Amino acid sequence: MAKLTPPLLVGLVLVSSLPFSFAGPPLASGPWGDRNPVASSDAVVISGSARFTVLTDRLIRMEYATSTSDPIFEDRATVAFINRDLGDVPTFTQSIQDGILTIATDSIELTYTIGEEFSSSSLAVNSVDTSSAFDSWSYGQASVGNLLGTIRTLDSEDLPPLNCTLIKSDYNDNCGYDGGECHCEWGLVSTEGWALVDDATNYALSDDADFWDGPNMDAVDVYLFAHGRDFKGALHDYVKVGGSIAMLPRNAMGVWWTRWYDFTQQTALDSVDDFRSRSLPLDTLVLDMNWHTKDDWTGYSFDPRLYPEVRDMFEDLHAYGLTTAGNIHDADGVGSWETQFDAMCTDLRLNSSIAKVPFDIAKQDAQLALEDDVMQALEDIGFDFWWIDWQQGELTHGAKSYKMNPTIWTAHMRSTDKQRRGSDDRGMVLSRWGGLGGHRYQVGFSGDVKDVNWQTLAFQPYFSATASNVGFGYWSHDITGPETDVELYTRWFQWGAYSSIMRMHDRGMSAGGCADNDPPTCSLVQPWKADNTHFVAMRDALRGRSALLPYLYTALRASYDTGVGVIRPMYYENPEEFMAYLQSLSFPQYYLGDDLVVSPIVVAADSSTGLAQQPLWVPPGTWIERTTGFVREGQTSATSLQNPETTTCPSPTPNDLLFDCATAQNYDQQQCEARGCCWNESPAYDGAPYCFYSDEVVDNFQMKYADIDEVPVLVKSGAVLVEFPDSVNGGAPQQMDLIGRASQAYGSLSLSVFLSGASSGSTTFYEDDASSTAYVTGASASTTVSWSMATDDDSSQSVTVKVATPEGGYDEMPESRNYEVRLVNSAPPSEVTLSSSDVKTPVRAMRASKLRLAKNSDSASWYYDGATSTLVITVPQQSTATGFSVSIKLDASSSDSLLSGVRGVLRRAVIAKECLNEARICPGEATGEEDLGALQRLA
Repeated sequence: MAKLTPPLLVGLVLVSSLPFSFAGPPLASGPWGDRNPVASSDAVVISGSARFTVLTDRLIRMEYATSTSDPIFEDRATVAFINRDLGDVPTFTQSIQDGILTIATDSIELTYTIGEEFSSSSLAVNSVDTSSAFDSWSYGQASVGNLLGTIRTLDSEDLPPLNCTLIKSDYNDNCGYDGGECHCEWGLVSTEGWALVDDATNYALSDDADFWDGPNMDAVDVYLFAHGRDFKGALHDYVKVGGSIAMLPRNAMGVWWTRWYDFTQQTALDSVDDFRSRSLPLDTLVLDMNWHTKDDWTGYSFDPRLYPEVRDMFEDLHAYGLTTAGNIHDADGVGSWETQFDAMCTDLRLNSSIAKVPFDIAKQDAQLALEDDVMQALEDIGFDFWWIDWQQGELTHGAKSYKMNPTIWTAHMRSTDKQRRGSDDRGMVLSRWGGLGGHRYQVGFSGDVKDVNWQTLAFQPYFSATASNVGFGYWSHDITGPETDVELYTRWFQWGAYSSIMRMHDRGMSAGGCADNDPPTCSLVQPWKADNTHFVAMRDALRGRSALLPYLYTALRASYDTGVGVIRPMYYENPEEFMAYLQSLSFPQYYLGDDLVVSPIVVAADSSTGLAQQPLWVPPGTWIERTTGFVREGQTSATSLQNPETTTCPSPTPNDLLFDCATAQNYDQQQCEARGCCWNESPAYDGAPYCFYSDEVVDNFQMKYADIDEVPVLVKSGAVLVEFPDSVNGGAPQQMDLIGRASQAYGSLSLSVFLSGASSGSTTFYEDDASSTAYVTGASASTTVSWSMATDDDSSQSVTVKVATPEGGYDEMPESRNYEVRLVNSAPPSEVTLSSSDVKTPVRAMRASKLRLAKNSDSASWYYDGATSTLVITVPQQSTATGFSVSIKLDASSSDSLLSGVRGVLRRAVIAKECLNEARICPGEATGEEDLGALQRLA
């Protein structure tokens, strides 16, 4: 774990070129890891104008100097690479024979022809690890298996490709409203087993202030990631040299809401009550640009007509446990009408009679004055972080290169301001992607979705998961929907609930001309304005997101430790499975953390059945559908990554159900067939895709039919899912106050054990104070939950669930907490025993309704929920200083085959009965009716 360096984090550092003092370097050691750009001499091999740095046994830097007579190599940090001294130097050897320099680690061997410029004949790297998918690489070799990265924005874009070659050729490298550079980055992972990063065009940063310090001095500066298909290993190595993914405040993993609307101080507070009155969760409230005065598109002063007592408003919002943010457009600079204009001019020694102070990312003094005079004053009033809505060009406002651009620089400054000033509060921004290195400055803002339709919804899971290949695993998207298609709005909600960041936002389509001329055409941004059926589905999605916070926060910590995002492509966990690489517009599947596979519904329901049909690929092993309890068995696909079978492509007819294999707009035949998919130049009927999955791929799908409140989520067999419980001390969900829940300590936790197909399992959940950087120095706790099953002498089954004593701790950690242990797909128990503090206590049974009424009970109890086939055991007020265990004896007659899917069947039966009741056509409902239906006969 990185160690804080106090001299760089606190105190004032005087920079002689500036007329005022500012706090230390923004990229100092801390949440982003160590900042030591000069590699250890023990890791470096120099041969004339060439320098090689062995960073890890699978990551090597290769440089060629601009001058061959007096070679000078680049030792400054760049935005993409800040740390080249990793402490322990990996074991390697170097030798020279026949003019060939050879450098060999345990995994790779580099050969270089001494005295020659880098070329395919002079520089090569080969694998010495027979188990690795990496074979060889030579300088200049084109990559055909790169798994792609991300681009700056989706503003005004339909379904852009993430292939950087196509971005340049088909899009002229222009993205967004401003037509600025896309900052397309190739992934750090590849099916070929290697990926190359060219850092020669990057800008270097100064050591004293981490400000722009000129172009990279090297003629060639490339980093080879030779990790085979150990994709997570490649990302882990990158964050060692590129900086860690700093932990976000826990509120960021909860529910966000914002709207482009002229809120007043009171209506902003009223919007919180809109959520509270409906028992909806809310953790982050963002004010769009209307918060500031309207003298210019840029604004840095609150509009006093709307916010007369703005400090009071923020005091109330923070008292609710909410995090707050403000939208900002910096391009026009600080005008003379701004509250902090005079202070900024004073610090910059400017005459205050000027009209404005321009925004210029190349001027260090002006940038620091903007941050510390203007932005900090607003933060002192109450804003916690900034939504940086930069869209005014990438080679403007002082930028000298596309690697030196306003997008990454504003994110860099505002993510690190708090640390630079000596605060231990976590920094965060909402910002577009500015290039490699942007992974340190999350959260991502994908911009204004061009069209709210099914295709753009389907594109977002693919776009988000693929961005994890460059460490940018926290994209957030506007969750909004047209009122004319509430089903689409609901499905967008559900995708957001199972994405990295759940952020509701309307960019202005919910108000304005539509309200005057045709109100039904206004978009929806308040879920309670939908009809009840869809509102309930969205309410459940929001509550489900809120409940999942402990699981997501644990995954967030794992991102800090490993570089692997919360949302990740299927091939991270299944790198040898051909099916894992086929995510597309019709197959939007991904991992969410370690134990969940999510396939958000991205197609409209069938008009006759009301069910949406979507393909599902079940990875090898046993998985349990979360909503139905159905046990699904995965298997290794017949088509492997190394040896794909011959593709069988039928001729489409109107009766065929074809699944779109494309990932972007304007997909061509070459792209299609390169994925092992089928191409049809002239579809035989409307709606047929040009690129569709082959018969071999479809044979590996299992079809899912989902109604409006279902999201296909698979849970790994044996997993323990740690969540917030549906109720707290007996309170029903509809009675709960879920405002600011993410900021609260873990007073109650639910532990769902997924028994089917396993005899044991475990997980570890993470916690800390949720908002400070104290986690960097170890102020946190991790608790392991494990379970095992055994067969007793009488053929019954015994399950033991153990909650271990936490490792570590932090000042705000609760002294005790309530637990709810849930055995999913379980039979009723014959006996339940609690073991705590070396005392064994029988646990009594209690009806669920009575348990909800017995608030603040100090004794353990259990009930069996037959509707969900779940045993629920409540364990109140257990000390966090010690562990405990629960032993459950189950009836021998219980089995996976008997309980699989029962929950889903009963749920659908209830829905069917309600539909029949609405029409008064349920068989047997009338007195004396002889023709009883199946449900009545069962009753």
